[in-house]
Amino acid sequence: MNNNNYSYLVQALHHLVLGNKFIPELLHDIEKLIYKKKFLDVTNNNHIFINGLARSGSTILMRSIFDTKEFSSLTYRDMPFIISPNIWSLISKKLKKKNASQRLHGDNIFIDLDSPEQLEEAFWKLKDDKLYIGKNELKSYQVKKDIIEEYKKFINLVLIKYKKDNYLTKNNNNILRLDSLRKAFPFSLILITFRDPIDQSLSLLRQHTLFSEIQKKNTFTKSYMKFLAHHEFGLLQKPFVFNEINSKKYLNKNDINYWLEQWIYVYENLLKMNFVNSDYSHFICYEELLKNPKSIFDKIKKLTNFTALEKIDTKKFIIQKKKKNKILNLNENLVNEAKKIYQKLRNNF
Repeated sequence: MNNNNYSYLVQALHHLVLGNKFIPELLHDIEKLIYKKKFLDVTNNNHIFINGLARSGSTILMRSIFDTKEFSSLTYRDMPFIISPNIWSLISKKLKKKNASQRLHGDNIFIDLDSPEQLEEAFWKLKDDKLYIGKNELKSYQVKKDIIEEYKKFINLVLIKYKKDNYLTKNNNNILRLDSLRKAFPFSLILITFRDPIDQSLSLLRQHTLFSEIQKKNTFTKSYMKFLAHHEFGLLQKPFVFNEINSKKYLNKNDINYWLEQWIYVYENLLKMNFVNSDYSHFICYEELLKNPKSIFDKIKKLTNFTALEKIDTKKFIIQKKKKNKILNLNENLVNEAKKIYQKLRNNF
């Protein structure tokens, strides 16, 4: 996402389309009518769902899989008519691609119109916002059968546009509905990314500080993230809450311990999901992904029939020099607890 250069007209279009339910719902219904004869049963397809807390390597993983050209995925070209991609493509395909620019995160990831991104949450927000978006949190829930069927139609629309058989999505919010997705798509691959808890918590804190400042100066960035239910960090940050009560000690989001405590809570709950570490559900360690990506994809290929993974260019997983950080006031008990969970996650794959 890099919307600093969005014109007033483009910003107004985003507000018009994503700022209400009527227009996207109407266009979505029209598109379903147009393409319903092309809809297929995508239940047993080999889709890939990438999820986890932000700053865990999910973007580089998604983009590397997307580059195999074996999967359909939403791209920036689909904005803002995300859930009616075929109707919008009549216009968007004429848009000229500009030079790639670094996204607002400042993490050396460059994006252009055809870069895949975490956009599908617009569908879930349209259909289920009252079930999981609370005033101060994002809550886990079971997706109703009729909404799962609507989601399959939405996936069909993306597959039709990009002329592929399988769907690829990176959506951190999907950890709130992973159980429903696992049951709905039994032969799809669920990848849950994680990272060294101290490094990931520091990265989340940096992004929270960065985006809070950006959103204070640029209200459209704040609106943009709200439209897409991106509440990972910034002024609208909302923690994940599972069935278990999230009784956190640290409430100051400018404190590293807030993010470390959230890391512990989220991954502790993900470890409890009984389907994780099955053939089609795996935790993916960021550090291991950088160190030896080939071994990870080779193992997944042995457990599944995802032959497309053979086409991944593992050279893109470049080991970056770790920044030296002077960490102050880390709660020692939290650090020890996080390290134990981190080791359990690593042992799961």
